[in-house]
Amino acid sequence: MPGCPHPWLVLAAATLPAALEYALMSIAGVGTRYIVGGLGGDPANGFWVGTAYQAAAAVMMAASAWFADRLGRRRYMLVSVAGFTAATALCGLATDLNTLIAWRVVQGVFAGGLQPCGMAVLLDYFPRDRQAVPLSVYGAATFGGLLLAPAPGGWLVDAFSWRWTFLAPVPLLLLAVAGVALFIHDPPALTARRAALLSRPVRFDWVGLGLIAAGITGLQVFVGKGQEWDWFRDPFHRVHLAFAAAVLGLALGVRRMIRAAEPLVDLRPLGDRQFAVCGAVLFGGLALLYSTTGAMTELTLALFGYDATLAGEVTAPGSAVGVGVALLALWLLRRGASARRMVVLGFLVVAGGCFWVSVQTLALDFDQIMLPRVVQVVGLVLALVPLLGVACRDLPADWQAAAAGLIACLRFIGGTIGGALGTVLLERRDQFHITRTNFDLDVLNPFLTSTHGTLRDTFFRLTGDPAAADAMGWAEIAAMRDRQALSLACFDVYWVAAWVAVGMAGLALLMRRPPVRG
Repeated sequence: MPGCPHPWLVLAAATLPAALEYALMSIAGVGTRYIVGGLGGDPANGFWVGTAYQAAAAVMMAASAWFADRLGRRRYMLVSVAGFTAATALCGLATDLNTLIAWRVVQGVFAGGLQPCGMAVLLDYFPRDRQAVPLSVYGAATFGGLLLAPAPGGWLVDAFSWRWTFLAPVPLLLLAVAGVALFIHDPPALTARRAALLSRPVRFDWVGLGLIAAGITGLQVFVGKGQEWDWFRDPFHRVHLAFAAAVLGLALGVRRMIRAAEPLVDLRPLGDRQFAVCGAVLFGGLALLYSTTGAMTELTLALFGYDATLAGEVTAPGSAVGVGVALLALWLLRRGASARRMVVLGFLVVAGGCFWVSVQTLALDFDQIMLPRVVQVVGLVLALVPLLGVACRDLPADWQAAAAGLIACLRFIGGTIGGALGTVLLERRDQFHITRTNFDLDVLNPFLTSTHGTLRDTFFRLTGDPAAADAMGWAEIAAMRDRQALSLACFDVYWVAAWVAVGMAGLALLMRRPPVRG
């Protein structure tokens, strides 16, 4: 292809924007509480900092093929990277929470073109029999951005401020803009298709876009805020509205896309078994990663009082090992290893790592949090890296751009929905364990009265006030109860995640076996 001196430069130019987008999303997740606090906002509004970005990005990912076909993939990708860079810088310069949320929406709109276009470039550039390794490199790089970002992100928050989590990546994003401008070119088939499409009146399906946006946003709000708003007992009916938007928006949107002659979102790839299974497994894998990461964040930040830097260091060894495993997975794929077997084995390893955490006690130290994380990351990398290489293997060429958008959307929504469901499970199990623990906190329990007496005497020596010492003793016992309940709730999240990983391993068995080489 003209203008592309080497295939690996094309691979780098297509991969870097998506890897940076995942890294920024991960960093923003680590720093959310610092962002909200730094802007003087209500901690409950931290949810909207993430949701504003996630909903906008997911919608645009699904519709990315439509824009790429009519604008040209190179032009659309260049606009997306440049717009994402500018919006990222403006997020770092925001002066209040509402302004930040608005710029996060803009950031998400431009982010929607990064992952699908990068994957579609590789599908077009590399011959079908050589796509597995480049696509797996793409998957490994984006997954690596997600895993490696929390450690430097936590350090930036502690050493400087939350603003640098947005401002520090800008030079790398400018490099990504240059890479797309220099090395990405539209193939002749896409240029001819664009000319044919533009020869007819261009009709943008605003209704379809609105339905999909309402469905995805409603789903995220329903899952993310349902627990806080007391689900269907919400007196303000916000949960009911979000649920209705999710069900009606997605149902009517899918119906409209199926019936349209030129749909905004082409759903035909979902009819292919290989693509559907790979998409479902990618959805589940990212959901596992985000849900367990949320539980680990509660263990480190809320329970053990780690700062952002130390919390990032918990993930750093696993991330470093994950990079090595990704290289090993790529080597195995080049040697002809079965992607199906690697995915099954990877999820079984994930299940083992999650079961390991689920049987821990509150007497955890740094290594007992870090080592199971290493095992989980090893399994997830082994499972997820090969999937992108085989998901589109059997699709017709004219479906591949739409498939790239759908697979990116499924990965993205899997992470956001998985993180929200993990939080819901954590909160409900926390309430359950507090209630169960209260059964043992009876005034006739000799261990309780003895512990309270010891605490009361200690506080009395410090304050000299018997009434205050008595109250402080009971408050400390309540805090001990809350810590125990939270730890048990975190372990429950890992226990559920372990069984989900086993289910993903079983689902991966439905993938088609690789074709026999002659």
